[in-house]
Amino acid sequence: MKSILLILPALAMLLGACRSTTTNWQAREERSSRLVVEGLICRAGCPARIESALRRVPGVRLVAVEAVANGSERAVVTVTGKANADELAAALEGTPYRVKLD
Repeated sequence: MKSILLILPALAMLLGACRSTTTNWQAREERSSRLVVEGLICRAGCPARIESALRRVPGVRLVAVEAVANGSERAVVTVTGKANADELAAALEGTPYRVKLD
């Protein structure tokens, strides 16, 4: 019983090292892509539709839509994940939004 208690801290440290290695590996696989999206005519529904379309792309983990505050019909979209910018632009084809890769 004592030998098991002595091994537990070392095992916990080993498992923690494995977890952090996995996290670092996943972070290297992911990247952020920035798109400029034009054609926003509303401030609530348009960003929600853009986020919804981009989240359906395989490999997308996080989508952030920032509407430009100067009243233009533009937004800057930052996407984190494994999807590339061309896949993201393709996800918005057929919508009223125009995409420019940043």
